[in-house]
Amino acid sequence: MHDDDIKLNSLLKGGKTCPQGQILREGYIATRKKKTLMGRLLNRGTTYRVKPSCIKNKGKPGKGPAVIGPLKQGDLKSSGYDHTDPAHQRHMALIKAVSEHGHLSVLRKLNAIAVLNKNVAPSRASVYLTDRNWIKKIYFTA
Repeated sequence: MHDDDIKLNSLLKGGKTCPQGQILREGYIATRKKKTLMGRLLNRGTTYRVKPSCIKNKGKPGKGPAVIGPLKQGDLKSSGYDHTDPAHQRHMALIKAVSEHGHLSVLRKLNAIAVLNKNVAPSRASVYLTDRNWIKKIYFTA
């Protein structure tokens, strides 16, 4: 049986549920090592069980709150930017976007889109990152 199926079955059978904004951390077995020299050498210590508990929801997609706020759709598209275009065309569109929105705003938009796509579409995210780095190189280096 798959791990997700086991978790689902435990939830369906009355497993612990957490309030909004929290997720269930799995329980585990921990060993607290002895502080004496002989205790450390012989790997002796106190073993205890940590029960499952609710923790703040943060981490990978589906595990944490949205850190980047909602983006305005079509800000870069209105300047002619498309991630599927060749680099020269994208750069021309970014120059136009910089004249409309400012270089810092465009850099932040590209970075936000790259971060939001890094787990969903890594190849697309890498295009946004290269364009972000191009903006940084052109507009932010003295």
